[in-house]
Formats: sequence, C-alpha cells, structure tokens
Amino acid sequence: MKKHPEIQEATRRNFAEALIALCGTEPIDAVSVQELSERAGYNRATFYRYFGNIYDLYGYTEELVLSAVKKEVLAFYRERSFDTDFVESFSGLYSRWAPYLGLVLDDLGSPRINRIISDFIRDFCLANGLPADDVELEYILDMYISCVLSAINKWRRDDRGLPYERLGALIKGLLTEGVLSQLRRYSAPGA
Repeated sequence: MKKHPEIQEATRRNFAEALIALCGTEPIDAVSVQELSERAGYNRATFYRYFGNIYDLYGYTEELVLSAVKKEVLAFYRERSFDTDFVESFSGLYSRWAPYLGLVLDDLGSPRINRIISDFIRDFCLANGLPADDVELEYILDMYISCVLSAINKWRRDDRGLPYERLGALIKGLLTEGVLSQLRRYSAPGA
C-alpha cells in the first residue's frame, strides 16, 4: 500500500526539522543517520526510504526553506509597500525562519544556493512585470539579495546583540538610501 503524498511530505519535513535541530548544536558532518532518525521519531530504514544520505536531506531542507521564503518575499512585493512595510516583513520572516538560517546561510555561494537565487531573480521579474532578460536588472537584484544575505549572515555570527528589528531597519536604509549615504552619517563634520 502506497502512502499518501501528504504523509510522505510530512515525514520529509519531520526529518528536516530534526536536521535543523541537530545542526544547531553540532556540525552536519557529526550528525549520524541513527541520531537524526531518533530525533525525527522514525527508524533508520524510514530515513533511507526518503533520502540516500544526510546530504540529500540537507539539500531537501535548503530547497524547502528557500522556496517558502521566496514565496513570502514575492507575496510581500505584490501586496505591500517596501518603504513602509519592509522592517515588519523582515521581522516576520526572521521570526518564522530563524531556526533554518544557520543551515541555509552556511552554504552561501554553493551552486545550489546560486541556482535558487537565480530562480528567485527570474520569478521576481516575472511577478513584477520586469524584463527577465535584462542583464543590468539582474545585477541590481543580485546585489540586493547579496546585501541582505550578507548582512544577515554577519549579524547571526556577531554576538554584540543587535536586535533583529534594528537589523531590518539597517538593511532597509542600506537599500533605500545607499551605502555611501549611510557612511556619511558616521564621517566627521567637514571631512
């Protein structure tokens, strides 16, 4: 008897949740299939019915998280104002996806993440009536995404305690006013 797709997807997600929980305390290379299966509430055989190894699960988890975030970001740009709603939206995304950040951001620059970012740029252009084949627009959006991801990645490694709401406001300022404008706030008068 074949399981329903909803049950299969729930099982995959349970394994993803277990991986995220374990990667919060130890590197992925130290996570065993046995430990992961126990954490997810299954046995090793169930794990191997769904994934070939932990790295298959890792890839699934990245895709799951980034696809969900992409969907939320695209919806934000269709329904809300960047100028007035960015920090609120950023805070909401952070609070929903914080446990996944380490797993995804530690893999920045990988071919899989680069493909997902390229897909996001294409989908963003299509969703907003922008030309999907404009090379300059692609650079602009790539810089936008890189700026946001870089700032979040630096922030999560920094132990000085900048609240995520303040990080969202800082990112918004960098995007709307530009880096040079933000730097001028710190330069000495008359410099």
